[in-house]
Amino acid sequence: MKKLIAATLFAIASFAHAEALQWTDLELYQTYKLNQTITFPEGIEYKAGEKVYVMDYIAGGIPVVYWQMHMENCKNPDATAEMILLNPSPDDTSTDRSIAVALTEGCNLDVWVEIKDLYSGSILDADESSLLDLRRH
Repeated sequence: MKKLIAATLFAIASFAHAEALQWTDLELYQTYKLNQTITFPEGIEYKAGEKVYVMDYIAGGIPVVYWQMHMENCKNPDATAEMILLNPSPDDTSTDRSIAVALTEGCNLDVWVEIKDLYSGSILDADESSLLDLRRH
C-alpha cells in the first residue's frame, strides 16, 4: 500500500512539475515554488524555484482575484516594489494573460489575476519537497 501511495505522489509531482499549476489549483496555507523569475524595476528579484506560501485570496465585486503570498526565504523584509505586469505564460502569445504583481513589506507578493484567467497557468509549481514529506508518513 505504501508503494502505491508513493507511486501516486511521484506521478502527481511529475505532472505538476511538467506544467504550471492553474490559479484554481492553489490552496491557502500551502507552499509552492515560483516557475519563473520576477524582477522588479527597483532591482529586487525573486528567482524561479524560490518558495512561496499562499496566505490569502479575495474574490470581490470586480472581475479580479487578489492573492496574498509570502516569499519564504525573505532577505529584506523592509523592501517594497511598485506593481508590475507579468505574463505567467510567456510562450502563449494567443491572448494576454498578464497579471499584476507588487511587493509589500514583509516579503509579501500581492498578485491580481483576472477572473477570465483563473483556469490558465499560474506563476507557481508544486513544491516537490512538500510532497516528499508526505511520502515519509
